[in-house]
Amino acid sequence: MRIVLDSPAFINSSLFEIKRKYYTVREVLDELKDLRSKSLAETALISGKLVVREPEKNSVKRVLEKAKEIGSKEKLSETDIHVLALALDLSAMILTDDFTVQNTAAHLGIKFSGVLRGEIKTKKLFS
Repeated sequence: MRIVLDSPAFINSSLFEIKRKYYTVREVLDELKDLRSKSLAETALISGKLVVREPEKNSVKRVLEKAKEIGSKEKLSETDIHVLALALDLSAMILTDDFTVQNTAAHLGIKFSGVLRGEIKTKKLFS
């Protein structure tokens, strides 16, 4: 299974299995501020384990429509939206600790896994 990494995957982990390829969006790399996270991402990019891709516009639109429908649109950043859209494009799982991303992913039928904080137990609608 393909895995799309959100910022917490770099900040709260030291992952990167030897035989697996990971994906992310440019905005996630822009969010990395600490040396360890930046080094982890840079090493993964150089080794070819990390691929940076932009999501398709149709997928971004689909995420925005679903986020508006469930009330999470105002809680999602552009980065979050692009991570979700890329996961749709790749039929991938998202690795994130962001509960709003996890909730939106659940409503979109995207698999997800937590890094340190765990995972949401049920989908919810925001008012």
